[in-house]
Amino acid sequence: AWTFGGVDPGTGTASLLEVARVLGTMAKTGWRPARSIALAFWDAEEFGLIGSTEYAEQLRRQLQQQLIMYVNTDMYMKGRLDPGGVPSLRDFVIDVARDVPQDSSTVLALWRRSAWERTSPAQRIGLAGEFVPALKNLGSGADFVPFQDHLGIPSLSMEFIGANGYGFGTYHSNYDSRAYVERIADPGFAQGVTMVGMLGTLALRMANAEVVPFRFTPYAQALVAALDTTPHRQRARNALVQARLLDSAVTRALARGTVTAARARSLNDRLARLEQHLTDDAGHVDSKWYRHVFYGWNIYSLYDGQPFPGLAEAQRLRDDARVTREMARIGGALDRMIVELRAARALALAL
Repeated sequence: AWTFGGVDPGTGTASLLEVARVLGTMAKTGWRPARSIALAFWDAEEFGLIGSTEYAEQLRRQLQQQLIMYVNTDMYMKGRLDPGGVPSLRDFVIDVARDVPQDSSTVLALWRRSAWERTSPAQRIGLAGEFVPALKNLGSGADFVPFQDHLGIPSLSMEFIGANGYGFGTYHSNYDSRAYVERIADPGFAQGVTMVGMLGTLALRMANAEVVPFRFTPYAQALVAALDTTPHRQRARNALVQARLLDSAVTRALARGTVTAARARSLNDRLARLEQHLTDDAGHVDSKWYRHVFYGWNIYSLYDGQPFPGLAEAQRLRDDARVTREMARIGGALDRMIVELRAARALALAL
């Protein structure tokens, strides 16, 4: 923290430690997850994401081979869920949020309501009965950056924010104290219980899923919307067709009730590693560490996520040659995505 860090990152730290305590209590009874659950606390985040970046760079090969999902939390306050992450995890977050209680309702109901209220009237047309909140794009300023942008690990950010968003008054000031948390941010620590419910349920369900819960239809839909006026329009639509076929095949396999961890191992490996195929080492020399082609950050987006960050920077600089190279990177990533979706569907059909 810059200062006392009562909310940021004290609340995030408290929820992490409580998840660890609960998992430890479960383990003492003999329980074990089907997949490993690791908990980590990074140093020097405010000084440049130093601890998490050193970890990701040093253990790059091992993490890319073994890590299925990274979940980050900096903080929470009494308020609505504000999740971010890759679109393939949207449905997973929705399923978890549906089952975690909050304020005599559920996290999903309150998240959905707040997202609907922030949707423009034009965007609401035709959505009333089917409105599904989206995950925001991950940008910068938190420790998910080396995992998503450098390693290509599917990543989430879980936070709850109040009516004033992240400008909650004490942010990065000497007033961000434990007293502020106890009196204003989370009286009685009720919101902390909700956060622990979200983090713990995410971890347990991912660890024990017969088929890891990545669904790529939302991912391809986001790409279609973003690329609809570009030369990659048809590629994105082809990815959507393949994503729908894959997700349908997985749903049918699970409905049959015959899927086992052993039978699904190859499919799970493919689903978990697909995100890595959306990265490359062909970025511009001044930003090639940010290897993810579709999602990332640039200095002008501040904390917000920047879709197609390499292309956005090339356009900002009005560098036609660089724009051409970035468009080629996007096309290559789409082609790799289509290949992986097809291969995963073949594995799903064989279950």
